Amino acid sequence: LASAAATSRRLHRLASLAAATTLRARRPAELEPARRVNWIRALNTDELLEQQLGQPRRADVSWRSEYVSLQTEDFRLYQLLTGEGWSDEHMNFSRFFFGERGERSIEACLRANADDVDWRVNVAGWSREHAEVLTLLMTSGAAMSRSLSRIRKFAGRPRGRAPVCLGRPVSFPVSVWSVFDALTAAAYRPEGQPPPPLYSPLALPPEAWGSGPGCLLEEDAAWGALLRPKVRVGTTLRTSAFVNAEEASRYALGSGKGFLIHNDDEARPIIAKDVVCFLNQRADGSGMHSLLQDAPGEGLRSRSGPGYTLPPFSTVRLESIHKPGQWQVLGKTMHARLFTCSVTYAL
Repeated sequence: LASAAATSRRLHRLASLAAATTLRARRPAELEPARRVNWIRALNTDELLEQQLGQPRRADVSWRSEYVSLQTEDFRLYQLLTGEGWSDEHMNFSRFFFGERGERSIEACLRANADDVDWRVNVAGWSREHAEVLTLLMTSGAAMSRSLSRIRKFAGRPRGRAPVCLGRPVSFPVSVWSVFDALTAAAYRPEGQPPPPLYSPLALPPEAWGSGPGCLLEEDAAWGALLRPKVRVGTTLRTSAFVNAEEASRYALGSGKGFLIHNDDEARPIIAKDVVCFLNQRADGSGMHSLLQDAPGEGLRSRSGPGYTLPPFSTVRLESIHKPGQWQVLGKTMHARLFTCSVTYAL
């Protein structure tokens, strides 16, 4: 279809119509856009997701059936990345902790985070089902992203350290499809003003070894393209996992030293010296160019600023590179390297 679309305007219209018809047959009927969509790119994204997960959407299975396994895998990854290890004891604990009557069961988490769900429904305009999906499943970002990126080693390890082997990737297709469809519904609502610039840490500093999840490179090796010695403006990469970013805040960027990933009163603060800034723009014929807001500030996902997500299989283009001391945010000169990027995707 993409090849046909490039031949002539008439074939482009026919290919777009065919892509729209195919895509509508693949997914829930309620996912109908109230804005312009690049149907050919959107179908490609859908097909890539199915290929990576190994199965199409399944209307007969709920994400709830994967909840305990997903949370357990996320806990296992955290244990490995912090050097704590994994054992049968951890596995048994997880089954109880995340199980039906556990402290972090589905119902317990929904009660504890009712404000997050209500914000998504009453302020952001999500359906309650999609609000619950985002509230519960995106807290397991490492496991969700690894279902897609398939990384087998800790990608953000500092130079000179042995890599952390994460084992065979575990797929959670029903959960990933559920989050993907929730984001699609958000993307299909009438377009407002694009978000302000958004920020995310690119790579962990050497002193962060053993601090656990917290950067783009850690969950998707594609981001390594920005750290190559001869990287230039115009470099593109294609993501294979969900990307989280947030609005500038004094908590994350107020030190002027970089992006604050982790701050524990009993440990040294972890600050990323390489930061990605996402520029957001209105959609056009090529696709959508803004991340999707899916969390308020200081919510369940522990973000200091309002949180946003970029869907997988998005194209990222490097627009500029600023060395430490060459850029400012919140009125403060930043002593960190900044990679400013634009994005393009379609759902």
